[in-house]
Amino acid sequence: MKALKGLVRLQALVRGHQVRRQAAMTLRCMQALVRVQARVRARRVRMSEEGLAVQHKVNERRLLEAQLVASEV
Repeated sequence: MKALKGLVRLQALVRGHQVRRQAAMTLRCMQALVRVQARVRARRVRMSEEGLAVQHKVNERRLLEAQLVASEV
């Protein structure tokens, strides 16, 4: 009976260790996923800012060209 209790305790220790190891691995994977998502989000923001800046320059150029055309007439 003592041997069985010892075996049950040993199994509990091993399972506890396995569960902790699996939880740690899951946490690392989730952290990596969050980092990737943050990079994607930052890239989208940069791209949208750059896109807005380019659009702003295009609009300024069109306005200047329209003013030149209007001044020539």
